[in-house]
Amino acid sequence: MLYGHKLSVDCLRFSLVVGMLLFLSSASLSQPKWSSTFLWDGQWTPHAVDSFTYTIDGNKRLLEERRIYSEYSNWDILSQYSYSYNASGLVTEEVQSEYQNGWLSTSQQTVLTYNENGDIVERAINFMHTTYVDNRVTYGYDANSHLIESTNYTWNLDSNDWKAYLKIEYENNANGDPLLELMHFWNEASHQWDAVNRFHYTYNGPSAIDTVRVMHHSNDAWVNANRQEIYHDAFHNIFKTKGYTWEGGQWKALNQVLHTINAKGEAVEVLTQEWDDASSSFEDVKLVTYEHHWPVGMDEDESRTSFQVYPNPARFETTVVLPQADAGLVILITDLRGKVVSTQYAASNTVRIDLRALRAGTYVLQTLGATTERQLLIKE
Repeated sequence: MLYGHKLSVDCLRFSLVVGMLLFLSSASLSQPKWSSTFLWDGQWTPHAVDSFTYTIDGNKRLLEERRIYSEYSNWDILSQYSYSYNASGLVTEEVQSEYQNGWLSTSQQTVLTYNENGDIVERAINFMHTTYVDNRVTYGYDANSHLIESTNYTWNLDSNDWKAYLKIEYENNANGDPLLELMHFWNEASHQWDAVNRFHYTYNGPSAIDTVRVMHHSNDAWVNANRQEIYHDAFHNIFKTKGYTWEGGQWKALNQVLHTINAKGEAVEVLTQEWDDASSSFEDVKLVTYEHHWPVGMDEDESRTSFQVYPNPARFETTVVLPQADAGLVILITDLRGKVVSTQYAASNTVRIDLRALRAGTYVLQTLGATTERQLLIKE
């Protein structure tokens, strides 16, 4: 039983069959996995399956990720991501390619630039199709390497130059955790920045976010817009998030996401529910299940307490604490579809991971040298 609804045999068979379509590459392939997505329409109906493979070099760095996205209406869409690094082991380039009509075509290039402290100062995205425009983001920091400002630019074809359109200012507490984020959009008519959104954070412990409240600027006043509550278990895993919207002078439940974590700390199910006014309850909408497969020789009985992540949720940086130094360990951060969005080599048992290049959302933090996984929430 999955949250009161039983998955049919056909759903499970669909998951297993498509999972066998895993794309095989070179002998250096490591850690395949896949996830299955089901939509609720009176019963759980299979919608899509993602399968992933990773290629690691001799320095335990991720070189390539391949993904097969499969659904009934459009089967076997293969995407490929390749990564380049600087001498410090930081990712400097990501190239995204897709197979179209039997050919591998590059669709997007992301280039990251760092300062002398290893902080990301620019993220540039180059689209390889004329229907898109390039964009870039710059980042500013205080003396303690805490992010205090970011600015988004798009390429202006008329002036043949970069044009700023979004700016975010950050206020932090003594620990570097955000207390307030102020979002501005550029006003072409007045030629100035207009404040449009505010994000307020409250905490129920050191770096542990309890709520995120969003306010909109309307008629020269700030008004409530929406709010998110975040729930953690004893191991700092996020097991539930609840969303609210401001309506009629009070907070109204909107949706919730339930995360099921196994004994190893791996995410095995993520259930999305939406609030139904008629029944005054949350109704199932989408279910994503995850299957994990580990290379031969890995310890599948490793204790879930063997690796910790804090703060979680995090905004700009998080720290991973391993049981002991392991020069052969690679730490990966993937989104909920399994796409690798960040990779870092662990030179010691305490590793600081910069999150500033990632968008807000729920991710999975895992290691290639062990079976343990942790959910990681990156705050807006």
